Order: sequence, then structure tokens, then C-alpha cells
Amino acid sequence: MKRLAIVALAAIPALVASCFDPVCNCPGPGIGLVVRTAAPITEVALSGSACEGGRFVCRRPSAADNTIPPDCTDVWIMPKATGDCIIDLTVGGTNMRVQHQMREYPACCSAGTFIGDEDQIGFVDLRHASDAGDGDGGLDASVD
Repeated sequence: MKRLAIVALAAIPALVASCFDPVCNCPGPGIGLVVRTAAPITEVALSGSACEGGRFVCRRPSAADNTIPPDCTDVWIMPKATGDCIIDLTVGGTNMRVQHQMREYPACCSAGTFIGDEDQIGFVDLRHASDAGDGDGGLDASVD
């Protein structure tokens, strides 16, 4: 019995360390991608092989899946698969398109598979217009 307890205790540091791996982004929402904006988001449409049929949740203020409340400025995108994720947003009356590649991170922070953005950042910050497509770790964004 003591040997089993020692083995279990020895495994704890490895489990804790894996949950703080930047690929997992465990302290964050967990899977997918978060888009942050300064102006309110009024529309979200998901497409591409990774996000078609996926879900989104407004985190600020919180709301039910696939709904956008007034003053939403933080949306969590949850892809269904790997591949290209295209997020069409209307932010403060301006149409924007964000495109990211999603990939699998096997056995990341859980027994299952984690699907996250390929560049391992986990969020897109559109709070400053000059940030769209510049210095964000591989963001492909366009503004209409």
C-alpha cells in the first residue's frame, strides 16, 4: 500500500506541470481561441473545416452558447475539429474576419485531446485597430 501511495505522490508534480504548459493554456478557457475587442461584438459567424458547426460563448458579459448579449467584448471560440477556423465578426459596426489554424494537442491537461490554435497563443486581441494582422503570432485578420 505504501508503494502505491509513493507512486501516486510522485505523479502529482508531472500532472501539475502539464496543466501549466503554455500549449494547454489550462488557466484560460481550455480549448479553442478567445477573441477580445474594445467595441461591442454584435455578430459572430463560424466557418472553415475546424469551426463550421462549432460553438462560441460571450465571456464578458457571460451568455449562453451561440448568443451575443449587448456589450459583448470577449468571445470564446470552440472548434469542432482541426484545420482552418474562420471567424466573421461585426465589431462596433465594422466587419472583421479572423482566420486561424487549429490543431490537436494530445493528452493535454486531461485524458482527452485538446484542440487549440496552431501558434499556441490562445487569443486574438483586436482592442487596438493597429493590431489586426500585426505581431500577433500568425493572425490573419482583415477589416472591411
